[in-house]
Amino acid sequence: MPNDPYDVDYLEYTLRFTRPYLEFEVATQTAQKNINLEVLRPLTIPWPVKEDRDAIAKELTAAEVVIRTIEARKAATKKLTQEMLRANFEVPA
Repeated sequence: MPNDPYDVDYLEYTLRFTRPYLEFEVATQTAQKNINLEVLRPLTIPWPVKEDRDAIAKELTAAEVVIRTIEARKAATKKLTQEMLRANFEVPA
């Protein structure tokens, strides 16, 4: 396991990218998907030079922050819209 936080991030993103293949092509079709070591050991993980790994990890981390911010704003907008509709169009009992 790498000690550098960017290496850990890079590895996580690489495995996330590989996840659909692992889930749909390799994992057995059970209630809980399991992937054994025979499948993981031959898995080739691209390992570019450190500068590139760090750059990739930084860019993907920044993209995730933007995505989380957009999702939070979307949720807040939806909540505000519902409150406004309720306040302006709710029929009193």
